[in-house]
Amino acid sequence: MHIRKPLAAAVALNTVVFGSEAVAGLRAGSLSLLMDAVHNLSDELALVCLLLAYSLSQYLSRVSSELRTSSTRSASSESVPYSFGRRSSEFFTLSPYPD
Repeated sequence: MHIRKPLAAAVALNTVVFGSEAVAGLRAGSLSLLMDAVHNLSDELALVCLLLAYSLSQYLSRVSSELRTSSTRSASSESVPYSFGRRSSEFFTLSPYPD
């Protein structure tokens, strides 16, 4: 499920195609090659957006997973209001004043 490497390879290959078409179009004075280079540039921007979206989603997924695991590790049984095997009086007091 390593989709990042093929996407990066497609971006690199499309960059080469874009650059070669743009240079050839400028040297030859070919509007057709220049327009195809612009079309490849739009394809490349779409691939870059896809690569960034995938990378960002993987990063955010990893960060949220780390936050969830660290919050469950740091939460003690005293902070959990409903725990099996404990009486509710151990967690809540009806007095407005702290003990």
